[in-house]
Amino acid sequence: MATQNRTSESLPIIDDYSLIEVVDGFNHREIFDEAELHQLAQSINENGLLDPLKVSKNGKGSDMPYRLIDGERRLRAIKALHEQGVEVSFPVRVLREMDDESAVIVAAASNMERADITPLEEANIIAKLEAYGYDVNEIAAKMNRSDQWVRDRKALESGSRKIKNSLKNGRLPADVAVKLIRKNKEHKDQD
Repeated sequence: MATQNRTSESLPIIDDYSLIEVVDGFNHREIFDEAELHQLAQSINENGLLDPLKVSKNGKGSDMPYRLIDGERRLRAIKALHEQGVEVSFPVRVLREMDDESAVIVAAASNMERADITPLEEANIIAKLEAYGYDVNEIAAKMNRSDQWVRDRKALESGSRKIKNSLKNGRLPADVAVKLIRKNKEHKDQD
């Protein structure tokens, strides 16, 4: 069953997900839960893709005309449907051609709007923005967060493997992890 474009704006429709390049390590998300992907695929099959993928045009030298900026989970769900033999056409929002830094900022802002992003994924966003030379104040402004929030997420990067695993598994709240990390600089002391 083919899905229809159910967005209020007119966007290009694609029916071949292989036209979109997914750059390894670009996405801020680290966790792709199979049950959630299955549920998302079923929703897309029944209702269409309600939130278009964000892509930019790929530069010369690439076999694929588009590069994914936002929507890897949605794209994975579409791919799963195709693999099940379900024909899926989906809308994409083609953003102006952009450099890597601009793409990271757009993806970060989009991911920060979602409720299911983890504190470690947020810390990953902060680290990527710092790598482009942004300071705490600039990151806070771009992400619409406080300076303290940015400093707290930065602190998570220096946490021990045990703390990071506890955060990933939801066994440790981010604020408690930050306190442990700040109080104990050595990983063995954090554990």
